[in-house]
Amino acid sequence: MTAWDESATDTMASDGTGSLGTGSRLAGRYVIERLLGRGGMGSVHAVFDAELGERVALKLLEHTRSEDAVQRFRQEVRLSRRVTHRNVARIFDIGEHRGTHFLTMELVEGGSLQSRMAGHPMAVGVAANLALQVARGLAAAHEAGIVHRDLKPGNVLVDAAGRAVITDFGIACALAGDVRLTVEGGAWLGTPAYMAPEQVKGVAIDARSDVYALGVMFFELLTGKLPFVADNPLALALARLDRAPIDPSSIVLLPDELTRLVLDCLAAAPDARPSSVDEFIERLLALEVVGAALADRRETLPAPAVRTPPATARAVGTTGLDPARTRTPTSAGFAPVPSTGRTIAVLPFRYRGPSDEAYLAEALSDELIDLLSRTRGLRVIGRGSTAGLDPNVDPRMLARDLGVDTLIDGTVQRGGDGIRISARLVDASTGVQTWSDRFDGKLGDVFELQDRVAKRVAETLRVELFVGDLAGDVPAEAIELYLRGRAALRRVDAGGDGSDGAIALLERALAIAPHFKAAIATRAVAAERTWFVPSGAPAGRRERAERAVAEALEHAPGMPETHLAAARLAMQQADYKTAAAELVQTLAIAPTFAAAHEVLGSLQCEAGRAVEGIRHIRLAYELDPVNSRLLIYEARYHELRGDSARADAVLAELAQRDDARDIAVVGLRARIASWRGDRETLLKLREGYDRVGEASTFVDLLFATYFDDVAHDTLLDALRQRLHALSPRFRALVCQLAAETAGVLGRPEVADEFVGRAVDDTLMDVDWLEHCPVLAPVRALPSYPERIAKVRARAESLWHIA
Repeated sequence: MTAWDESATDTMASDGTGSLGTGSRLAGRYVIERLLGRGGMGSVHAVFDAELGERVALKLLEHTRSEDAVQRFRQEVRLSRRVTHRNVARIFDIGEHRGTHFLTMELVEGGSLQSRMAGHPMAVGVAANLALQVARGLAAAHEAGIVHRDLKPGNVLVDAAGRAVITDFGIACALAGDVRLTVEGGAWLGTPAYMAPEQVKGVAIDARSDVYALGVMFFELLTGKLPFVADNPLALALARLDRAPIDPSSIVLLPDELTRLVLDCLAAAPDARPSSVDEFIERLLALEVVGAALADRRETLPAPAVRTPPATARAVGTTGLDPARTRTPTSAGFAPVPSTGRTIAVLPFRYRGPSDEAYLAEALSDELIDLLSRTRGLRVIGRGSTAGLDPNVDPRMLARDLGVDTLIDGTVQRGGDGIRISARLVDASTGVQTWSDRFDGKLGDVFELQDRVAKRVAETLRVELFVGDLAGDVPAEAIELYLRGRAALRRVDAGGDGSDGAIALLERALAIAPHFKAAIATRAVAAERTWFVPSGAPAGRRERAERAVAEALEHAPGMPETHLAAARLAMQQADYKTAAAELVQTLAIAPTFAAAHEVLGSLQCEAGRAVEGIRHIRLAYELDPVNSRLLIYEARYHELRGDSARADAVLAELAQRDDARDIAVVGLRARIASWRGDRETLLKLREGYDRVGEASTFVDLLFATYFDDVAHDTLLDALRQRLHALSPRFRALVCQLAAETAGVLGRPEVADEFVGRAVDDTLMDVDWLEHCPVLAPVRALPSYPERIAKVRARAESLWHIA
């Protein structure tokens, strides 16, 4: 399915008319429902396939007098069928009805990207997300040996979930041989605004011609304008032959490297562009600017129920997971809002600064709308409904006029090269401010700052609205116990099995309200945590964790905590593929859930994708700045790469925090000190830290071994004897610590033994195996390559999903 306009950005082809009325039937099976779009070669309709009982799109060629047009139509089917990718529309069938040719294809319920842009720039994160999706679809086409030749916003559809789909391969061609099919009958085949210079010249083209069109599209997404200006289509096409494109950063504020990427795509010479779409994707991801998908913000009410073809239903997902291996929450269980949901309006942020930079406030509003619209249970009013409102009016009046429950507003203030963003949430019924925060940064980091603000607001709103909505469904006493249980999860061991531990508090909440989904899901997290961290008698903890997770999956499948607990349980079983799938599901439900970003980031750090992992860890820290324990991942990352200065900067920040005595923080600092041979720091750390049950025993044993308090072999034997009672992941961690201690003591054969134990258990820490400095002698042993290969294989299972 596609949509066309009739401007200089349309495909040049023959002109004509023709129509089908609603209810008309083609080929005895396709019932016309509505017209979706019209272009030079024909029209596209939403139809009902009476034979299969599915809704599809039908593209009708209304000018069969041209044999060339019919041939291009057949070519579209032949070439499109070669490509199978979620960002490329699927072709189903081709047929003829009373001399009129048609094809059927995937029905994408959404408008063209051109209509979504409407001549306005998009937020950088959204634009990058769309460019990335289109690039991935192009990469699949190129891999199949096809160059599109007419890529443009009008040939890209965006569904309600933000999925971008490339359509219209009508003038596409195979990449084999000398491809010169740009000019036909004295007219261009293609779209002047998006043609590569070699297309305009009529010389050989290849995949880099699509890279050029992608660059034009990306330029337009970012700026709302085209990179060349001319009075007519011919002049527009020729402009790229004799002058450079406009610098996009002269229109909107962009990171320098992003500007460079766009301009490189628009290079006149193909050799000066990215050599492939894959190179474009790699460079774009390295810039760390890709944000949320462009969800349909026009919806304020649920869409009417329709019969959806299975192919369309499968395409809505964003994870690429095998449906058979991914649990999907029921519509009644979507988190975070359990009842009727909330409707939110983002008011225009007030701007204080140079007038030519007022777009900064507008961009921030867009970022907030884009991110909030992805959080299930929240319905966000589109920007068109709020753009002209005066934020100084009584919020209760604004809320009544808009029909919303919550308002978000704030200010963007410029001073020198600094920028300050203040944001707040207002309860629409009372006009009372329920949350506010302030964010400071530099103008050069404005996009990162906008992203931080958007994610903090989204997560705060998710949690605050969820807890507030419980009041009508759950007794107050149960809510209080639930909140206390959540607070107990801040502790490393979740409070263990004591009466003030998370498990006990949540069980009490469930005794009062047995169907309290949030408590069911959070209990699953607590049960897994108390199995992971040894504290007191371990008997029955594994069974309790497995039972709690199973109950959460059955009774609270829409809660993000449910899938977080399922992910951590799968990690205990070394089933990292399932763990990754559950984490993806968690973030699909709650994109700003800090705990999920922490777990996914830690897995990525361990499994060899540390750059991506640290990105998730930093995001988790932005979302949950109280949890300084998150900093240990970044400190470890820098130290493993020999960057002690940066590691020390992170450790210094940790030392200033209230939880500097936390056993996890002390454990990381002790490990780094032992890698450096820093006995003085180790002595200080040994003097005082917050003890946590059995976990403290292992830390004490390792300190004692390092300082020769007793014979090394005696203490190492004690470690071996205690390992069997530990949970698999904690057992692997203790083996890592023991291996490091043996390495420091000059016992590589003992270190290798403990490395082997960890590998045979659940270890996935490729980063540690390859970079830990005290394991250098162990890496020289003949057994080590096989151990690394085994762990890398585990990591590979993760990368198929996360």
